[in-house]
Amino acid sequence: MSAWKWSSMTEGHDSVTLANVILQPNNRVQWFRWTVRASKMQFSWRGLLIAPAVVPAIVGIAATVLLGAGSLVLFLLSFVIASLVSYAVTVFVFLPSLYILSRIRTMTGITTSVLGLALGMTAYIPWTLIEWKSSGTDSGPPTENYLSFLLRWDFDPLTPIFLPAGLITATLYWRLGRQR
Repeated sequence: MSAWKWSSMTEGHDSVTLANVILQPNNRVQWFRWTVRASKMQFSWRGLLIAPAVVPAIVGIAATVLLGAGSLVLFLLSFVIASLVSYAVTVFVFLPSLYILSRIRTMTGITTSVLGLALGMTAYIPWTLIEWKSSGTDSGPPTENYLSFLLRWDFDPLTPIFLPAGLITATLYWRLGRQR
């Protein structure tokens, strides 16, 4: 018979020990230990400077190719606007959330990416709230409730940008933060 037990999940905040208890036929307990090492999530200036700029660059290039036929002004305009949103969300939402979550559990690349995916999804809500507030006649007050607007707005072409943007930014921040 064997049983699994978690031992000291936050021990030193850098490792998790998994112990396998095997009961021998003579009722002696035999322990086998495995330690799964996971790096601490550390602040990275390189990750903060580079990771939030990748998705705005992709959006700027896509906008330039699809809409402007190679216009440098369109690229710069879309890159600057997307960078403002990306850096603001990274500094004021992602990094504090990452810090708090790293105090609760050991951060790995997967947990950091899932956090970025969830925050990318939540960054979509303020965007639609701003659009809803100006959805009335002549950009006035809204004529419908927020939920019906949200369900109708989900088919907007900008909707699929938010989830991968959060995922890509978080994953790049994790990768760049680990390279030391």
